[in-house]
Amino acid sequence: MKKIYFLSFFVFSLAVTFAQKKNSSSNSSTTRLTKNDIYGSSVVWMGLDFSLLNYVSKKKVGEEQKHLKYVGAWQKEFTKSIPEKKLAQWLGKTLFMSENYYVENLYRENLNRPWMLEYSNSLSSEKIQTQIQTYKSNNQGLALVFIPGVFNETEGLLTLNIVWFDLDTRAIIDLKEVSVKAGPASMTSRWLDGLIEATKNYVDKYYKKRV
Repeated sequence: MKKIYFLSFFVFSLAVTFAQKKNSSSNSSTTRLTKNDIYGSSVVWMGLDFSLLNYVSKKKVGEEQKHLKYVGAWQKEFTKSIPEKKLAQWLGKTLFMSENYYVENLYRENLNRPWMLEYSNSLSSEKIQTQIQTYKSNNQGLALVFIPGVFNETEGLLTLNIVWFDLDTRAIIDLKEVSVKAGPASMTSRWLDGLIEATKNYVDKYYKKRV
């Protein structure tokens, strides 16, 4: 009887331990934050991350190095057009902590791949989730990052992903892909115009409607 009791207790202990590990693992991506929290007063601004960009153009396939300089130009001009203070004002944020330097330089490592393609689909939430796991931060709580998805030269369209997430768990709280027409001008300005338009589109048509 003692042996049977001991064996039963051992099996029970293993089951409890397994359940605890399973629960711990499943909770690692959960968050106490909700979509309502994105309208609170504070947020950590992670910046504009071009790491996942796909540029659709039959003429430019294979010319990644030649056109990489434009990514830095898009970032720089976007910040000039919509500085942190203006973006915070649009979003109604009184506390806008910036940690964008590290994130905005990630493209230098991550665009070391074919990113000028003949065709491309929209970014999946899984790819975005994997990307935000790589972000370094000294803060905690609510965070915001803009991730350009596809610049489609063939169709003259641009997609921008606006991602709110929890810095503690890296769980995505809210993700919205905004698609707009690119501008008609040069390589630099047409996509810059599109990024600005996508940001305004998000604030006016989605964000403000939920406030």
